[in-house]
Amino acid sequence: MKKHLFSIISFFSLILCSCDIVDLGNKLFGGGNNTTYDYGFYTFESLKDGETTINESVDWVYIHWVDGNVTVKTHEEDTIIIKESINKDIDEELKLHYTTHVIDDVNRLYIEFCKSGTYDFEGIEKNVEVYFPEKLINYFSISTHTSQVSVDGISCNDFSFTASYVNSADIYLKQANSKLHFASMDSGDYNGHVNIKVDSNVEDVSLSGLGISFEGKDITKAHVTTEDDFTFKAGIVDKMDIKNGNNNTTLYFKQVRDLELDNGTGTSIIYLPTNTSGFNAEIKKGIEKFETDFDVTPSGTKVNYGKEHYNKMTIKATGPIKILKY
Repeated sequence: MKKHLFSIISFFSLILCSCDIVDLGNKLFGGGNNTTYDYGFYTFESLKDGETTINESVDWVYIHWVDGNVTVKTHEEDTIIIKESINKDIDEELKLHYTTHVIDDVNRLYIEFCKSGTYDFEGIEKNVEVYFPEKLINYFSISTHTSQVSVDGISCNDFSFTASYVNSADIYLKQANSKLHFASMDSGDYNGHVNIKVDSNVEDVSLSGLGISFEGKDITKAHVTTEDDFTFKAGIVDKMDIKNGNNNTTLYFKQVRDLELDNGTGTSIIYLPTNTSGFNAEIKKGIEKFETDFDVTPSGTKVNYGKEHYNKMTIKATGPIKILKY
């Protein structure tokens, strides 16, 4: 790791994951008695002996980490534990900095890679582990540059993950009720991945970037933009749109009530249960490369199987298109 700039901008980018510009001032400075330091934000502390315990509950969490490992887990205690491991002695400003602060009656935990400024991290390796009680957190955000991220068993209403470059992220959420937002900007030379698994129904899923795969339950709406091979598994999906350049898209549904798929020259494979009662598909492009193992023959650009068309799909692709049983 070489030089990185940590300034007001890094903090604003983290907060912007969850706020619109109109509300930003209130999010940062509203509510409670503010204590500030050099950069105009609340007082941040570094860890003593690489570990701290927070004995208060939090409802919003922001973790901003640049490089190294980020591990987030639950434990049976009522406290939050933060641990930082570093491969050698470093100055205080290079260490993890954190704070909790009440804004608009919501207690928020901020974890930053280091104090704001420009520093040389040549030869320094920094990892963070954070343990949370098994309680519902309203909002959870992780923002990273090239970190390896592992999240295991967190329950929240909204979850946001943003990475400048994909290294690797394996994210398991016990609950994510309202919104999921994942953005992996560029794979660079990392050839990384973002694997997401959610054990609850979700209202709104947004996925963009490279190296993403998703497994979940029922979803109200989903939006996907990628330029990479993409796999998606879910239960009943009310509405979903996917734009995937010229790469392969593989989708598994119990039922998909409204799907719009734009897949270029890549192979598009849609799996539906063997006992599917019916589906309606309009193949706007690529009907000549369409195949299915359901007992149906296309009529022009239309494919109508069965009498109950609970599954409706609009597909635009010049590559192979398959609707198959599983």
